[in-house]
Amino acid sequence: MTGQGQPSRKRVLVEPADERRILRALEAWAESNDFIALRTRAFIYLLWDGAIRTRPAVHLNAEELVRDPGSSRIEVVEEVTQRACEANRYRTLHFFLSTRARSAIADYLRAVRKGLWLPTVRLQGPLFLSSRDPSTPTRMSARTAVHSWQTFLSEHGKPSREYQLDDVVYSGRVAFLRAAKGDSSLLSGHANLQQRSALQYRAELELPSGSTREVLDRLHKQSRHS
Repeated sequence: MTGQGQPSRKRVLVEPADERRILRALEAWAESNDFIALRTRAFIYLLWDGAIRTRPAVHLNAEELVRDPGSSRIEVVEEVTQRACEANRYRTLHFFLSTRARSAIADYLRAVRKGLWLPTVRLQGPLFLSSRDPSTPTRMSARTAVHSWQTFLSEHGKPSREYQLDDVVYSGRVAFLRAAKGDSSLLSGHANLQQRSALQYRAELELPSGSTREVLDRLHKQSRHS
């Protein structure tokens, strides 16, 4: 098993046509302002940035992504620092968020406040909340994240094949590396990978390089025109 409730298998890239179909479906579903739809879109965009996998993503806290948790204006930071915890093997993780991920997370957190999913307006504690009982804020489990993804694919995304959450992360990292012209040191820093692991993502990647921020900006522009 992958550790996230899915059978282990070799990771695969999300096909370009499927990626476009999935992204359109995420946006269309989010227009309903449904809590689970907004949560799912925010979670998937976070994973598609390629920085972290399901387990550490589930264990993010809201205050690690929001500049001022008590402010009425929700501003999601560009660079995240996740505390050291079991989910990230007790390492402090630093990574950047793309524009689309920041926007989706902000939309989701506005729904959290509007739906009174937290005891106060202060955005503190688990970022991704279980939808079981709004009166008792509980962290969404990795198993729930997997189930939400699978349900979304079957009911909304309808891709040509089944994709796991690890495929989303893998595809995001390959896209990041492609945008970085194969500079594995950028991917290593962005995804908190050892250089040897980052090198495994290399392929025929011939696009302009730049800083981590520039790479994520290019990815955002590509997604807007896909």
